[in-house]
Amino acid sequence: MGFFKSFSVFVVFLAVFPTLVEYLSRRQYPVPAQGGAVLITGSSSGMGKHACLELASMDRFTVYCTVRKQKDADMLTKESGGKVKPLLMDVTKDQDMQAVKETLENAGVPFVGLVNNAGVAKTATIEYANMDDVRWVFDVNVFGVIRMTQLLLPALRASKGRVVTVGSLAGKFGELTVTPYSCSKFAMEGFTDGLRRELLPYDVSVSLLEPGYTKTEILSAFTFDDVSDQEKAAYPYLYSKAKEEERNKIFAKASPMNEATDAIVHSLTSPYPKTRYPVANLLGIPGWVLARLMWLMPDRMLDIDVLAIVNMIPL
Repeated sequence: MGFFKSFSVFVVFLAVFPTLVEYLSRRQYPVPAQGGAVLITGSSSGMGKHACLELASMDRFTVYCTVRKQKDADMLTKESGGKVKPLLMDVTKDQDMQAVKETLENAGVPFVGLVNNAGVAKTATIEYANMDDVRWVFDVNVFGVIRMTQLLLPALRASKGRVVTVGSLAGKFGELTVTPYSCSKFAMEGFTDGLRRELLPYDVSVSLLEPGYTKTEILSAFTFDDVSDQEKAAYPYLYSKAKEEERNKIFAKASPMNEATDAIVHSLTSPYPKTRYPVANLLGIPGWVLARLMWLMPDRMLDIDVLAIVNMIPL
């Protein structure tokens, strides 16, 4: 009995210790100016749209949101009652990003916040990934983020503003069937760490959102419909009917978008923004719990679930 009591105390300590260290090491930043401009990329739908409408409803910032189609711009204007200022932009086109930069420079208010939200995904194993698709994922999820941030950093340094990037819990482990997507989100981990440290002397906060499964349109990109019969035959434990049913059940339990939006709002407005925001859930487990478990567990332990699946299927 003494062992279990000691073990329970140890587990509680491991759970609480990182939070305590995070609290004690938190850093205070200047709160962005009232009425300052904030830009959210990838706002046609999902998390970006939800965050845009929420920030606009607060009447705290001048909210600019990028979309790729005029109909989406019109929709944002209508749903926000004219509070959102939509801009047409494709994060893979430098001329579009340059035009957005010029618009913000001429806005007449300080630019105080960038939310790098635009992102895409594609189902594929590494062996069968189409390299054009991989380049597309990296163009949007990595190079677009870096370039947009690069263009707006002078203004953010001047205003002591905020950079928020939407990563993923898939950026902490290679998520099955979407490994190229995971690779791009791993890149955002290094991007955030490096940028945060570069900007420490300028009081520019840099945060990374790490959502689990959230009820957004990007979940539809994780379909098995485009997977070839050859790939399904080579990786039966990934593309079995049972696996597809399991995946759909997990998606049905995805977290509402307000969890991610609340984290974005906090990262833009709190005097104590966090460096990372693990939110939503994965496999029904809260994101922050998974982040702690991945911090504690060695890679081989995280592989056990995959091996259990493989051992059930003759290869």
